[in-house]
Amino acid sequence: ILDQVRSRPMTRPVDVVNEFKQKYGLTITYHHAWLGVEKARNKIYGDQLLSFDQLRWYIDEAMRTNPGSCFELDYDQNNRHFRRCFVAFHACITGFKFCRPILFLDGTFLKGRYK
Repeated sequence: ILDQVRSRPMTRPVDVVNEFKQKYGLTITYHHAWLGVEKARNKIYGDQLLSFDQLRWYIDEAMRTNPGSCFELDYDQNNRHFRRCFVAFHACITGFKFCRPILFLDGTFLKGRYK
């Protein structure tokens, strides 16, 4: 199912169960399909917990090497769920003074295990 997850990242375990039934005539459990989808996602995109650790490392390194910049990593202290990450490099902050007064904001939602 690696190719299926690669081509359609939002593949659901129920889709895998149905595909195995149609293509191979095999009945697999939802749990086995879920494990397969999770392993495929980890192989393609990497482990989410490791990605969070790499994000903390990136914030620390960016703060060290970019004085005057603003970095903010926010997560829930109780369950350690990621909330948001704000990055504003010093060059962008100083350059912003010469921009016209208009501001655009964008956001995204995480849909993985750690939301």
